Amino acid sequence: MAVRKATAADVEACAALLSAHREQLMAWNPRFWNPSAIAGPMTRAFLGHQVQQAETFLVFERDGVEGFLIATPAANPPVFDPGGPSVLIDDFCVREGALWPEVGGALLGAAREGWREKGVAQVIAVCADADAAKKSFLQSQGLATTSVWLAAPV
Repeated sequence: MAVRKATAADVEACAALLSAHREQLMAWNPRFWNPSAIAGPMTRAFLGHQVQQAETFLVFERDGVEGFLIATPAANPPVFDPGGPSVLIDDFCVREGALWPEVGGALLGAAREGWREKGVAQVIAVCADADAAKKSFLQSQGLATTSVWLAAPV
């Protein structure tokens, strides 16, 4: 088992994990999470770009890629002062929900270590409201719900 920096060779495996995750998201809210016709190619292009550009793009590999985490610097709103720079985790995925403690924990732990060295003050993570396994994991790691998005047809 190893956490390491992602490479171009990991793009397809990470795209497959995201595709499976999107199927679950769509089951929870088919309108909001409905993938576009170009979701697959756009995801691969995005991940390929992130391999080259993201400060933090880590994979957990054991028997293949079992999870990944991408984080980018996030500008703090000028009306809030969290005590330093923030990072945003928008893409954080594991092969199956039961792997959050082990795989998610290893990925988040490795990322946090690197962020501490850079003086990052806070991490912000995106999580679907219905994703109980991921939400529980993130809460177990000290993250708290700070905002909720609500969606409805017009």
